[in-house]
Amino acid sequence: MPDLWSERCWFSMMKKGTATWEHFHPIVETIDMDEGDKDIEKKDAIGGGSLIVKKRQGMSTITFEAYPAGIATTGDDDVGFTQQFHGQTYDETAAKTSTTTHTWPKYRSVLLWTDQGVSNATEAITSDYNAIRYTINECYVTSDKFGYTDGSKKHTVLVKFAPFDKDNTANETVESAKDGETLDAVSNY
Repeated sequence: MPDLWSERCWFSMMKKGTATWEHFHPIVETIDMDEGDKDIEKKDAIGGGSLIVKKRQGMSTITFEAYPAGIATTGDDDVGFTQQFHGQTYDETAAKTSTTTHTWPKYRSVLLWTDQGVSNATEAITSDYNAIRYTINECYVTSDKFGYTDGSKKHTVLVKFAPFDKDNTANETVESAKDGETLDAVSNY
């Protein structure tokens, strides 16, 4: 494994029920993931002792800053996040339109760091390379704020997810492989 992961990260998303991965790493500048806290609380007992109450893990958030030129869901030159945020059926016509809806589509989000030459976050990693990958299910795009304060149109996008789905299945999987080990490709969602 390298001493640290730097320079490149791959980021892909898939809307649940589709078979199309959307690859955003060409336009994303920064990614931060705030995994929900597994907090505790102290309760004072009348005898002077303390009791610890365990809290359920909170929501996790992926925040990224990007420079989308358009609102397409695929392609490198006009890909953006507006259609994912609005929740509409994707408009893939020549001139795209996006309107706000009451729909909340779910996504699978994948972050990958590797020294293998890949084109997206979902590819298999062979045994000659190193990698760490985060695969997150049941994600929602909850915010898409944009500004033009520094002379460039920049979006700050939030993707949120709970640690478990309603059936108590984990929504986040983290995989790591060093030279001699492999990672399978990420399946469709």
